[in-house]
Amino acid sequence: MREYVLERRQVVPRRVTDIFPFFADAANLDLLTPSWMRFEIRTPLPVTMQAGLLLDYRIRWRGIPLRWRTQIEAWHPNERWLLAVLCG
Repeated sequence: MREYVLERRQVVPRRVTDIFPFFADAANLDLLTPSWMRFEIRTPLPVTMQAGLLLDYRIRWRGIPLRWRTQIEAWHPNERWLLAVLCG
């Protein structure tokens, strides 16, 4: 199986301590995802963000339903986090 890596950076002109809580709440992923993707988080909420956490979702891409899994690889509150996205 091939492995693809997509790296993305987004600069938000605010203090990390002001915005980190929003991005740290898995329930907000729905707000960040385009509505046409019909994003649905399958992992029971709330969750405690931490390294190793797996989050499962269902999305639609071009009308095709897909299962999607994200693993939190690194978690450093108010500093950074690292995600690995796995398609299933």
